[in-house]
Amino acid sequence: MVLIKSMNYSGSHAIYSNFKEVKTALVVSIVLFQVVMFTGGFSVPVESLPNFVRYVAYVNPIYHLNKIYVSIWNQTFDFTQATFISVGYVVSLLIISLLVIRFNKKKE
Repeated sequence: MVLIKSMNYSGSHAIYSNFKEVKTALVVSIVLFQVVMFTGGFSVPVESLPNFVRYVAYVNPIYHLNKIYVSIWNQTFDFTQATFISVGYVVSLLIISLLVIRFNKKKE
């Protein structure tokens, strides 16, 4: 759960720190929320989505975190190659988000 919170905070901070106006950030946040919820596997199983939407889901870090947490919840968590790819992808995005935040702070 801490991983989701840190990923959400650092990712959203990295994205929204680039906007000058609150209205623009609000519109982007609404659109991103819908995309994340739809492609994260929360509302519809990703396997039932069309191929082009699946590719968007595979880029969505929440999809990977959701897969990990569901497997932990169902007690089917196993250290497979897919698990390492998901964890590595999420951690790399977390590092990139932290670098963007640091770069934006230096720019100000």
